[in-house]
Amino acid sequence: MHKMSIFHVLYKNYEKAEENGLVDNLELDATGRNIVILPLYHMNEQSHGYDVIQIILDEEGNPVRINFIENGIYTIYPITIASLNRTRNVFAHPLCDNMQYLSKSLNEAKHMHYCEQNEEWLNGILLELENYNSEEAVDVAIFLKQIRELILNEDVLTVLKKLVKDQYRVLFPNETTVEIELQPKTENTRVRKKKINLSDIFITFGKQFSDAKKRDIDITTNKILHQAHTCYIQKTQEKQKDMFDICDVSGKKMYCENLYRGLFGRKKIVSESYPETHIGRFYDSSEVVHLGATTSEKIHLIIKFFLENQDNREYLNNNDKKDNTIAIIWFAEDLLNKRNFTLSDPTMEEPKPWDIPSDDSEENQLTSLADERARDWKKILRGEKSLSDSDKEDFFYLMMINNFSKGRIAIQSTRTIPIMIFLKNLQHWQKTCSWEIRDSRTKEYVERTPRPWDIIRFVYGIEKDDGRVDCLKDELKSSAFKRLLPSIIDGVHLPKDMARQIFSNYKNRIGFRKNWIYLQYMSCALLNKVRQDQGKEKRLTMLEKDKQTRDYLYGRLLAIYEKIEMDAMRSKDEKGEDKSNSLRITNVEKVWSAFFQTPERMLETLHMKIRPYLDKLKSNQAGLYSYYNRLIGEIQTEIRDAETYLANKNKSLNEDAVFGYYAQNRDLYTSAAEKKENENA
Repeated sequence: MHKMSIFHVLYKNYEKAEENGLVDNLELDATGRNIVILPLYHMNEQSHGYDVIQIILDEEGNPVRINFIENGIYTIYPITIASLNRTRNVFAHPLCDNMQYLSKSLNEAKHMHYCEQNEEWLNGILLELENYNSEEAVDVAIFLKQIRELILNEDVLTVLKKLVKDQYRVLFPNETTVEIELQPKTENTRVRKKKINLSDIFITFGKQFSDAKKRDIDITTNKILHQAHTCYIQKTQEKQKDMFDICDVSGKKMYCENLYRGLFGRKKIVSESYPETHIGRFYDSSEVVHLGATTSEKIHLIIKFFLENQDNREYLNNNDKKDNTIAIIWFAEDLLNKRNFTLSDPTMEEPKPWDIPSDDSEENQLTSLADERARDWKKILRGEKSLSDSDKEDFFYLMMINNFSKGRIAIQSTRTIPIMIFLKNLQHWQKTCSWEIRDSRTKEYVERTPRPWDIIRFVYGIEKDDGRVDCLKDELKSSAFKRLLPSIIDGVHLPKDMARQIFSNYKNRIGFRKNWIYLQYMSCALLNKVRQDQGKEKRLTMLEKDKQTRDYLYGRLLAIYEKIEMDAMRSKDEKGEDKSNSLRITNVEKVWSAFFQTPERMLETLHMKIRPYLDKLKSNQAGLYSYYNRLIGEIQTEIRDAETYLANKNKSLNEDAVFGYYAQNRDLYTSAAEKKENENA
């Protein structure tokens, strides 16, 4: 199969979206914020509360009221590439624009340019609308003429101030600023007011009909207007034959230019070439790349949608202001990511059975399974369902975009993975990097794959005074996440330093006392992953008495000694002698780190410290005393009878001690009935 460049992929994705009716389709936006794949040569403006106003006209074209576009809602409007790339130059959008362009009293030069642009544009649009044999097209044509009459005959700033005064109580008016009362003062509430600079407002328009059979006109939602504008721009381009060339991405001969739209305002991924980028290789900047205007629009608009749609984008900075990396994810046959795949929860785990104290950011929100495709994908991940034949030809795409300066953004990296390989890698991650943890609700043990951000926190973080585990430096989190990602989506080995660091944290038990259960879970999952990466057998949560190494046995001893002390103190509690055991640091905890360094020497120290607790059990619970004493004797004998005992006597413990401690601890806290049930299973 011929490998396509990422630009070719994006271009084809937009065309597929057009074929499937996904472009300019507001019905697909579940958020209600007008986030859509924009039609060609259109832009959207996001409201921040009171900076976008829609002026409503009546049937006669008179302005009758205003709507403040709600915070977070997007307004869609027609543009030209030249108007979109204006910086200090005066270049108006053809219809909707900032007040500076629409008001003759604020900036005469900008207003004059708007009127010239609008006249030329309107004449072309009216011709396009004549091709639509519908009453709605006629209504749109009349509406556009009425907007022009309003702009030419009245000062829009004056009109706006009057409409604001009609709808709100104006507390402080001046030439360009108004302070309006949003909520009057009552006995229980304060007056709520807002100061608005009308000269900075973005203006759009709408029309309301008294006839209920007619559909009100809104520039954001009117598809006939959008289609007419796109046709007008393309016909304008067709007249400029000297600008036609072969597009390097689409392979078609089309109108080409060196001016491209930006993302995040005017930030470019394809920028106008400066001399230093081509001198010595090309005679002219136009030789660097030939990108058709329509091709460029399709590429940029699909990226723009992915960046705005919360199901397609994830911020990887995790509060790191220095790292502005955004991950874009999509599938060739699922552009909207209805599968709800996320990098922060790639294996779609159930709601966490524990409550790790951490910052809940956008990455850590629970995955929505409202869509049937998401539910199916979860079953496929678990092996409960197979991919359909059509889905087997799908591809997963990942693009990392860095928003690194005021004027530039960069595509850092891209990944294209056939979905069968992608699914295999995810299932491999889920299978090899998992461990059990006790569900606080059901009180049962469940096997879970840790989420990437939790892994990063427990590998590189520290336990803070409030109990949260987090990294001291945010940039460490974001860079570590990017290094962890290939292990998840590409099936490569876990970075070795992560395994070393989680083991180091595990040995520092006192430093993670409030999160010890979760640190054990993370350590077992990651260290088991490393074992399997190295071709070793996966360690089990239950005791593996036929696969016990020296280090595994020492881990078992730690668990037994700790249980002896806990049982003895519990006996003391029942007699009312001590009520603070939950806050006590056990002797095992005190020697934990040193034990891992010199286990044989510290074993004697630990045994001496535990001796009084054994004696207490001997007096109060002789059965338990005998059981523990026998276990200790058996394990110590097994350690010292090994041929390598003397050679390894002074060696520090390796990761096997982690599994020995966990398995023995699990066994000690499991009832006889549960053990029998597990054996039968």
